[in-house]
Amino acid sequence: MECKNCGAELADNALFCSSCGYQVRSTTSSPENDENSQTIVASTEALQRRKKIGIAIAFVVAVIFAIGGSTGYWLWYQAQKNQALSICMEQSPAFEKLKNKADEMIPEAEVLYYSDATEIVDSDLVETLYKNYTTSYDTKRDIKQCFPNMSKSEIDKNILLNKSIEESLNKYIANLSSSMKNVKDAITNHEYTFGELWNTVVERHRYYPMNGKYCRHDGACVVIESTDQGDSLLPVSPMATISVDEDSTVWNIFADDETSLPFSTSYQSVMPTPSEAEWIDCEGLNPDEPTSAADMYNTFFIYSFAGTPISDGDHFWDITDNGNPVDTSKTYLAITYYAGDFSEDPIEISDDTVFYKQ
Repeated sequence: MECKNCGAELADNALFCSSCGYQVRSTTSSPENDENSQTIVASTEALQRRKKIGIAIAFVVAVIFAIGGSTGYWLWYQAQKNQALSICMEQSPAFEKLKNKADEMIPEAEVLYYSDATEIVDSDLVETLYKNYTTSYDTKRDIKQCFPNMSKSEIDKNILLNKSIEESLNKYIANLSSSMKNVKDAITNHEYTFGELWNTVVERHRYYPMNGKYCRHDGACVVIESTDQGDSLLPVSPMATISVDEDSTVWNIFADDETSLPFSTSYQSVMPTPSEAEWIDCEGLNPDEPTSAADMYNTFFIYSFAGTPISDGDHFWDITDNGNPVDTSKTYLAITYYAGDFSEDPIEISDDTVFYKQ
């Protein structure tokens, strides 16, 4: 259809010209117009219903996503919280082990500090030991406990605090352990003079300067171990044996069921430090019996400091030499036994029979 005013092409049902605005059709209702109007209204209502349905569906989907997202976050949060709770709960037994270790080290360090063995140790090492064992590690802020009803942030806070306390305790243990080792090494490695040795061993009956391993040329060895728990001669495989009479009867220095032989210097003549080095007499009770049998047999040994000349002197035994001289430049032990009469049991001093300090 054409516009009567401007000739523009129009749709068949157009009421006005889209170009010039001229009214090309009457707005008066007609059966055809009514039918078109009803069609348009029905279409409009259907469109509105679809929109409402779409909005409802979108709302439901949004709600489902919101619920799902909240549930997912809650599950993730609980997993993270449970993991943190597990970490926190594992800190407690680990911390208790550290505390027990520190509590065991403190009295040991105190005994070491007050031991007269520290007299020969550099004073700086001794003072460091004292400082380290008297420094209180952080026990007032005891480790924090975690519980399921706590929030994750609270648990995380306790974990960090516990790590700080644990680090402090680890540092305390490391420092104390290091200072104890330094003092013990200084005691072990100290080069004693005979005067220091005599003063400590004979006058004070403290035998740690004699500590160490002593071996014979045939490979048999013994160990002197002096601790705060006691002083002992210890066996080392292969078991050391000695000949106890002219028939070369062999006797174990240690009883078969003994793992150590306590000893002392109770028979040593106590006097001011001799002008030159001399033997130190030691004796230890041994329940084992040589095959020649007597009521009681004791193991006795001489401790000879390096440089000590061989001399009968005022000692247990008559000394014999089989022509194979001892190396007196070394520290050694000469071991024998007592069966009731020292004069009948002379000790044989030779390079093959003594135990040299290693």
